[in-house]
Amino acid sequence: MSIEGPMRISGESISRIGQDHIRAADARFAPCTGETPDWALFVGDLDIPLGGYGQGRDVRFVVRGTTVFRTPWLFFPAKFHRHSGVLFPEMGHGSDYGYRFGLPLYVVLSRFADATFTPTYLSERGLLAKLDLRYCASADTNGFMYLETLRDRTGGEEREGGLEREIPEGRWFVRSLQNGPRLKWDLNFVSTPDYFRDIGVFLNDNLLQEARPLPDLNRLDDTRLEDLVSRAQWTGSLRQVSWSVSALHRRDLTRADNGRTVQQLPRVTVDLAETRIPSTPLWATAEA
Repeated sequence: MSIEGPMRISGESISRIGQDHIRAADARFAPCTGETPDWALFVGDLDIPLGGYGQGRDVRFVVRGTTVFRTPWLFFPAKFHRHSGVLFPEMGHGSDYGYRFGLPLYVVLSRFADATFTPTYLSERGLLAKLDLRYCASADTNGFMYLETLRDRTGGEEREGGLEREIPEGRWFVRSLQNGPRLKWDLNFVSTPDYFRDIGVFLNDNLLQEARPLPDLNRLDDTRLEDLVSRAQWTGSLRQVSWSVSALHRRDLTRADNGRTVQQLPRVTVDLAETRIPSTPLWATAEA
């Protein structure tokens, strides 16, 4: 489960003391204003000094009107900058993996990089480990690397034209993406071609939106995906000469060989800027 859009906050009383202190009693945090939202967080007594650490008493996490977690006390950061700690749990359900529960652990590595490690329990499959690393090298260069691995105790379902008869116990998926003025790439590798048609990937959509991926390259949420494409490009220039080096790797995810090219050789393009030919009114340019 991920939180998208504004949160709805209500309570018996909510007050602000000065510019940096908030107090609330019987507060409710929910993604909608209905009487019975899909989920909600109830706090009996809430004290948040902005820039410091907040405290909540009698905290209940409720799913469709049923309390699934309760604690008498909760301590959390309310700072204005990023802070390492435990994030909001991830929960869900799928027909292929059963019930899902993950607890993200967020770590600030530096001013320009952070990472989130999320051990996730899948009731029908086992323990899934997720790791995503984000970085921002400069104002126009950013990217992330995502890894998930599963020691699968069940394997995939067998059906004609679908999954392989035997799914390896060790399954993994890796994606790395960078956007930059000179160097950019979108790399995707998977342990088995049926990964997407089975449990799929658990990559957070918000992570993709923040990194601004290359358009129309891979739709990882499409179970009918036939090709997994990786691509990289490097551009540069020196005086009058500019160049571009690009490479592409395509993996066939269909069971039968369809004759598609698995990979192509890197392409190199070199351009010569327009240059005046001495003692003439002519200009010259070249491209290879």
